[in-house]
Formats: sequence, C-alpha cells, structure tokens
Amino acid sequence: MDADRALEYTKEVMEILKKEFMNSEDEMRKIILKVVKQCIGCQGVEASYVREEVLPEFFKNFWV
Repeated sequence: MDADRALEYTKEVMEILKKEFMNSEDEMRKIILKVVKQCIGCQGVEASYVREEVLPEFFKNFWV
C-alpha cells in the first residue's frame, strides 16, 4: 500500500472496525484483530492516530 494513502484508507476502514469491536462472536473478534493489526502495521499510519483514535475504543469495547 502506498504510504501516503495508508492513513487515509485506515481511517475509513477503522470506522467500521470500531463498530465491530462490540461484536461478541469469537471468530469475528479474531478477524477484527487481524485486520486491525494489518491496518496499524502499514507504513504511513501514525502512532499518534492509533493512540488517540483506535486504542480508547478498543479498550472500551473489545478488551475484556
């Protein structure tokens, strides 16, 4: 993925993933984790975005 566009695409996908954090199905939760890992691992996705936008929702809804 182009590093310049990675953050833009990640932001779009992350909105959907944040909603899916509340899903209680184990298989879906595993898939969500894999997609989040891929998104934040892309070159161009800033650590500050992950800390400010993703982690609060993740810990609020996903982490049990």
